[in-house]
Formats: sequence, C-alpha cells, structure tokens
Amino acid sequence: MFAQETNPNFARGLDGLDRLAKGFFGVRITWNHRKFMKESEPAPTGKGLYWTGVVMSVIPSLMLLMASVMSLSKSAQALQGMAQFGYPENATTAIGAACLVSTILYIIPRTSVLGAILLTGYLGGAVATHVRVEAEKFTFLVPVVFAALIWGGLFFRDARIRNLLPWRK
Repeated sequence: MFAQETNPNFARGLDGLDRLAKGFFGVRITWNHRKFMKESEPAPTGKGLYWTGVVMSVIPSLMLLMASVMSLSKSAQALQGMAQFGYPENATTAIGAACLVSTILYIIPRTSVLGAILLTGYLGGAVATHVRVEAEKFTFLVPVVFAALIWGGLFFRDARIRNLLPWRK
C-alpha cells in the first residue's frame, strides 16, 4: 500500500512540501488525484462539466469568429454597423483583427484564460459603444451575455478556474 492510502495526514504533509518547493524552486506543486501536478498542467474535470464548458464556449467563439471575418473582409454589413456606431471605415480592420486574435487565443486550451481576458475587454468596449450611442433598449446585453458564456465555458472546462472562486460546500 502507498503512504497516501494508509496515512490520512499524508496530504497535510504535502502542503509543507509545496511551500518548500515554492520557496526553493519557484514551482508550485499541488496534490490532486494521488499524484503531483505542476500548475501548468490542466486540472482534471469530469466529462459532463467538460462538455458543458465546450458547448458554452463554442457558441460565442463561432459568433466572434464570424464577426471578425466579416470585419476583416469589410463586408457591407460590417461597414454599415461600424458607421452606425460612429467608427471610421479604416478602424474595421484593426477591430476585426483584435477580435480574431483574441478568439483564437480563447479557443487554444493553453491560452484560453488570456483569450478570455482579452475578449472581456473587447466585449466591454462593445457595451460602452452601445451605451455611448444610446442604441436600442437592452442591445448592450448581447455582449454581456457573450462574456458570461465565455467565462462560464472556461469555468466548466477548467477546474483551476473553478478553484479560484470561493464557493462553499
């Protein structure tokens, strides 16, 4: 038998090992499922939670990819929407590129947190634009819902994000 199976205090002793490793090597080691994990490794997630997160992530990702492609191709709808919100035509390419890069970073698992942060800023700008031009009632909620789906999808896909929130059992 292994020490962790027979000694209930084994996991508590690992906290000291974690502090020791953090102090000497600058590496945080966490205890999970009877093995050592580095902080850079993805934390295990149940299949149901994972696929819920994937579905929640796919919806805004596809919409944002479509919006960025429309902006980069300077479609008539994209140019009309930019003019409606008071943006010059030459800003369409930069805004579309920012959306595309942020969405691609969000889709890649290793950079998904960075992508979510960048998309939150992008969507915050969309909310500010809707409020500034006094668009139709409640249209500013669309980017808010997209941001909630982005972070909700990340929350369900990655246990490390769930561990950041102080939920009580």
